[in-house]
Amino acid sequence: MNRGPGQSTHEKGPAPSLGLPHVCHKLLVSPSVFMSIIAVTFDLACTHAIKPTPAVPPRECVSWKSLDASSKRSFTLASCSELDPETWDVDRGLGKPECTIEDIADEGELCRRTAASVTEGKVVGWFQGRMEWGPRALGNRSIVCDPRCADMKAILNAKIKRRESFRPFAPSVLDSAVADWFEEDDAVPFMMQVFQIREAKRAQIPAVTHVDGSGRLQTVYRNTNPRYYRLIESFRDMTGVPMVLNTSFNENEPVVCEPQQALECFLRTKMDVIVLGDTLITRRNDVS
Repeated sequence: MNRGPGQSTHEKGPAPSLGLPHVCHKLLVSPSVFMSIIAVTFDLACTHAIKPTPAVPPRECVSWKSLDASSKRSFTLASCSELDPETWDVDRGLGKPECTIEDIADEGELCRRTAASVTEGKVVGWFQGRMEWGPRALGNRSIVCDPRCADMKAILNAKIKRRESFRPFAPSVLDSAVADWFEEDDAVPFMMQVFQIREAKRAQIPAVTHVDGSGRLQTVYRNTNPRYYRLIESFRDMTGVPMVLNTSFNENEPVVCEPQQALECFLRTKMDVIVLGDTLITRRNDVS
């Protein structure tokens, strides 16, 4: 059998059609598990076969809207600490840091205030709605920073992440701006692809540009995450840069899931600002 260039000797012709309708253009299977999960699953299956146990209902995902006073999973700042109208003093080994706490119901104002903090070089924890599923933080359990700051990687590592110096941080970029900033233009909603950043743009965003000029981007869409989109939009309006540095909301631990975990991460690190839903908490400048 004659084979054309690039054809493998193991090819046996086109794959057979399964007769399935074309219901999607792209399919992503997220690599959120690893091979040892097979052993864990097998062990659980065998245990259940030997001694069946009643099914356990799945734990409900935390939704910010569900965190109300009547819910068993309710959360208030006062439930974690002593709260007065102006300051929040918590003794968690941080020398009683004083924080200002504001509830900002206007989403536009909340995003503008947060974006302004980012432009000032602050490290901002961004906690919104249900958490992501998968290997990346995508704007619900994220730490966001200014991608224009050349030493932001060092600042972020010193304050929270403590990563090896060679590990880059990634950008979340408005979907409409991908072609202007990257050499490829495609949808990357789960931060699973690496594109080359246009050479003329690299100097503007050094904090998210890897040594080879690439960036592992996330494209952000108004219809899928409107509040995160609006935050990046506000940052763009202030700076002309339609992206933020985005990394997972955690220290050396799993990504935070619940508000209490986010607050604990904020308190034990040197994070400057945390946004929990509509609540903006800022560490005061005079606190070291």
